[in-house]
Amino acid sequence: QTKTVKEIAVAFTEFNFEKWYPIFIALFGFLLYANTLTHDYVLDDETVMEKNKFVTKGISAIPEIMLTAYRAGSQDRQENLYRPLSVVMFAIEWQLSPNKPFLGHLINVLLYALTGFLLYKLVRKWFPDKHSFVLFSICILFMVHPLHTEVIANIKSRDEILGLLFAILSLIAFHNFATRKNILQLLLGTFCFFLAMLSKESTVTLAAAIPLSLFFFTKPDDNKKYVFTVIALVIAVILYFILRKIAIGGLVTFQEVSVLNNSLVGTDNKLDQFATAIVLVGYYILLFFFPHPLSFDYSLNTIPIATFSDVRFLISMTAIIAMAVYVLINLKKKNVIAFGILFFGITLSVVSNIFVIIEATLAERFMYLPSLGLCIAVILGLEKATKYTANANFSFLSVLQKNKLFITVLTVVLILFTLKTFTRNLDWKDNFTLFSVDKDHNPNSYRNLSGYCNVLFGKKIVPLKDGDPLKLEYCKEAIFYTNKSLAITQDNFSAWSLLVYCYLQLKDYPQALASYETGIKYYTEKTPYLDNFHMMGANAYYYSGNLSKALEVAKAGIAITDTNALLWNSYGMIASDLNDLPTAKNALTKSLELDSTSADTWYNLGNFYAKNGDYVTAISTYNKVEKLDAAILTSINAYNNTGNCYAVLKQYDKAIENYKKALAFDPTNKSALQNISITYNNLGQSDKAKEYNARLQGLP
Repeated sequence: QTKTVKEIAVAFTEFNFEKWYPIFIALFGFLLYANTLTHDYVLDDETVMEKNKFVTKGISAIPEIMLTAYRAGSQDRQENLYRPLSVVMFAIEWQLSPNKPFLGHLINVLLYALTGFLLYKLVRKWFPDKHSFVLFSICILFMVHPLHTEVIANIKSRDEILGLLFAILSLIAFHNFATRKNILQLLLGTFCFFLAMLSKESTVTLAAAIPLSLFFFTKPDDNKKYVFTVIALVIAVILYFILRKIAIGGLVTFQEVSVLNNSLVGTDNKLDQFATAIVLVGYYILLFFFPHPLSFDYSLNTIPIATFSDVRFLISMTAIIAMAVYVLINLKKKNVIAFGILFFGITLSVVSNIFVIIEATLAERFMYLPSLGLCIAVILGLEKATKYTANANFSFLSVLQKNKLFITVLTVVLILFTLKTFTRNLDWKDNFTLFSVDKDHNPNSYRNLSGYCNVLFGKKIVPLKDGDPLKLEYCKEAIFYTNKSLAITQDNFSAWSLLVYCYLQLKDYPQALASYETGIKYYTEKTPYLDNFHMMGANAYYYSGNLSKALEVAKAGIAITDTNALLWNSYGMIASDLNDLPTAKNALTKSLELDSTSADTWYNLGNFYAKNGDYVTAISTYNKVEKLDAAILTSINAYNNTGNCYAVLKQYDKAIENYKKALAFDPTNKSALQNISITYNNLGQSDKAKEYNARLQGLP
């Protein structure tokens, strides 16, 4: 047994770890994100999948995808993005496995694993004199970093994954060209750079980063390599922008950026915009070192506008200046830490909001490529600070023993980051899970709050019947978070619409009216469902007793569309109460033609017949409600009114039967208790009448 232990120890000592480092890095990356494989589509995934008219055509749409803007298949809008490569992949995936997110998640994770494998190959070329474990540390820190969870867990972020993947291939090829003078490597590097831009336009910054890498990591033996490299990069950029111009109609399609997407638009003061952009860079650096809490959104109100006297600006600017000074001092020395800082700054520049205002304040995915530079700087800085000692003859155990501080710091960081990444992946399971947690992670984000309310509405509120106590609780929660989002900005028509719906469910008609009257001010031509909004407004006026206004609003909705069954139902209900019986019948009949399964419409039509004295037809109409999936209150009212019709027809036994059905839904229903007491009294059963009357009197 002792011999076996010694043999294992010797084998472990002599094992060639470096050979297996890239494989381990790839495997680790795959396993770390394996818990995303069963996730659903999340956030913008639908815009590049099920709601994209090109993608759902499959591979036949590839020529169209190559010549159209990024969102052209899902949104009719002025577009400033051209990223066809990921969309082409989505079309192929849809062809193979339509409307199944598993394949998309699997490819994301596999590409991430491949990125880790190639990243080690790149840093090995860049740092041939560095010990392999240091290079492994750079790569494993990148792979485990929690900032990347959005990119890998969100299928739509394939553009980021491909952008970095082709960036690494391009950097490797250009390095090979510079060291081997191989023209094929130059062509390969140019092609990969072109593919990187087709994946994500921000990788155009590689046009600066690639020559920089040659300056740092190749011998200054031949300036021709810079000339050929720059010419090749320029040709690739020109080709990309030619395709871009064909697709979006211009090299750059300027469009108004909404303050909802980028809070910097909230001020016209250029100095404040600059100060805030500097704060954003500081926030990116902070998130790299302390990635908690994380949020899918950092839009309006997350990061308030800064000024030059703001402590956030002063700290961020100090950090940036310190990094810049370090780079300037060490540039000529080709200090590799300075390279990492420069790589971070160059690749972040186009999304930093310093030079141009983009369509987002800040996003974790924007750090995917730039974080590589910080991983290099941090690990090499740690190597220097801990006086890392190793040479090619050192065994793996010797490295661990002689560099305990380096290993300890790295291990602690990797454990914390692994746990954070693994648990954060779980948040990306589906929209409801993501919005539920991020509304608390970032409670100041307008989009987090309003998004949670929308997904709460679709996932929890709509499936439940009206009157269900759980539905009412969800409505109260939706009102709470919707009001929080409206406190940030009132310019959100869908939020006001949700408020009207929830207040109607809670029978808070004054608040429903107030929300309707305020919300209508924020309607725009691009906002959908105005007919439904008018329908809810008409109901709010109706239940508040303002029948004339209710009728006016209902007519306004019908003028927009005459195919909304719920709107015709409201119109008929209002007309019936206004004694415009011909209009009421026509409206209710029209509603049932559009949707014969509407229990509310059958109930209102029953009321119409009862009001006209046709109790037999009213009863048969009310009976339709019983066969449908009616709301609780609708069922109770239908049984009550059916009982009333039987009572008028002096069929008291059947009347009592229906009142009891109403009480089975709600034993405290006052109308049913009163009606059944009266009916028993008419039958001469005074004891029964007193019993139900006592129950009625005992209610609060």
